[in-house]
Amino acid sequence: MQTKADIRRECRKQTGVAWDPLSKFKNGDFNENDPKLKCYLKCFMQKYGIFGDDSIYIDRVLRYLPYSMQKTSKNTLEKCNLIPSTDSCDKAFQLLKCYFKSQPEVIFLKLLYYFTV
Repeated sequence: MQTKADIRRECRKQTGVAWDPLSKFKNGDFNENDPKLKCYLKCFMQKYGIFGDDSIYIDRVLRYLPYSMQKTSKNTLEKCNLIPSTDSCDKAFQLLKCYFKSQPEVIFLKLLYYFTV
């Protein structure tokens, strides 16, 4: 089984994403329009088993969250899953952007950590 560090390393290599967009994303800057960042997020989420071709696996995501956050997060993820996108990389980015903007206090249990540390 791959560790988060293995997944991050593999996805960085696969997409060629630079550190600057990752750093901006980690700090809550969702204005980045870097296709490599978007594909990096998709890669990570797919390898982590929470994203398909164009949607998030809500039930799988909820397993990582405390019970007290699951209902609100489920509703938010269902709403975010409906956001249109141009391709699957953009969809991954739009899903995370929507989730973080809808529930900034949650920050998806430091999911940004999973992507960028």
